[in-house]
Amino acid sequence: MLLNEKIALKVVSALHKKPAKDQRDTEKLSLLTQREIDVANEVKLGKSNKAIGKALFITEGTVKNYVSRILDKLELTNRTELVIYMQQHDK
Repeated sequence: MLLNEKIALKVVSALHKKPAKDQRDTEKLSLLTQREIDVANEVKLGKSNKAIGKALFITEGTVKNYVSRILDKLELTNRTELVIYMQQHDK
């Protein structure tokens, strides 16, 4: 699954901004488990929950739970923000 044009434009626009490399962002990222980082990286690739589940051998419901926890931990509101965050932090 590819990102739609509107989301892709937001991602490209955000990537052209200087990424925030402050201590707080680093601390937030360290709150994620390795499995949450795995899920976040799959989201970064634009995959659906179903495709992520298949790739990581977990259910779609489990992926939804992981994404929700990731968004909470990183203080983000949606998948687009997560994609941008992961691109900026290259994890």
